[in-house]
Amino acid sequence: MLRVTLWLLVGVFVCASCSITCPDGNVCSDSATCCLTKNGYSCCHYPNEPVNKQVPDEIQSSIVHCDNYYACPDGTTCCRHPTGVWFCCPYSPGWCCRDGYHCCAWGYDCDVTYMHCVRRQGLRYPFIPDQSKPSVPATRILPSEEKSSLQETPMTALAEASDVNTANGAIRCDAKFYCSAGTSCCKASTGKWSCCPFKLGQCCADGRHCCGYGFECDSTSTSCKGQYSEIPAGAQEDAKSV
Repeated sequence: MLRVTLWLLVGVFVCASCSITCPDGNVCSDSATCCLTKNGYSCCHYPNEPVNKQVPDEIQSSIVHCDNYYACPDGTTCCRHPTGVWFCCPYSPGWCCRDGYHCCAWGYDCDVTYMHCVRRQGLRYPFIPDQSKPSVPATRILPSEEKSSLQETPMTALAEASDVNTANGAIRCDAKFYCSAGTSCCKASTGKWSCCPFKLGQCCADGRHCCGYGFECDSTSTSCKGQYSEIPAGAQEDAKSV
């Protein structure tokens, strides 16, 4: 009889050690986790399950994702500028004009001036005042610590090519000319090679200036245009000959 009693006590102790008690008194198995819900605690079927940060429903349903980084308000359409910048069209669904700044309501096409919307049948419909203005830039949806690292970098003069032997890691422009490692070759309309001091640099049309990666030369080749900034262009240096 004593042996039976001892076995019963051991069984009760083992069962008690195989469960956990939640703060509201509910009991879960030892392999589960107490999870707080709007109706009290419930048992999650995974031990020590980490809490996943959730976005409120009103935030999820109030934006239109342009990509993984930018979004527009609900009821608008994402339009991408040729430079890659996202803008928000006030129509949903909307038709984005090729200039990246204007858009038309669905069922209309943009005319060649991007200032009017034309029906498929050819009926012209002028923009209302709000439509003639540039669209609103899209909002970045990543946290501030993950913001783009794009920095303002002035244009720099290209270096002239040298007549010394090429060093390891040199960037060859052709069989005769090269630029130093970490630079880019730029060829002028005259056929002359120059070196842009930026790796993956953007060569300007004048053949004497360039911009850093992420910027584009303007029509005058004197300024570099980024997503929301404009900086002066820099001169280039001549490429080096082998």
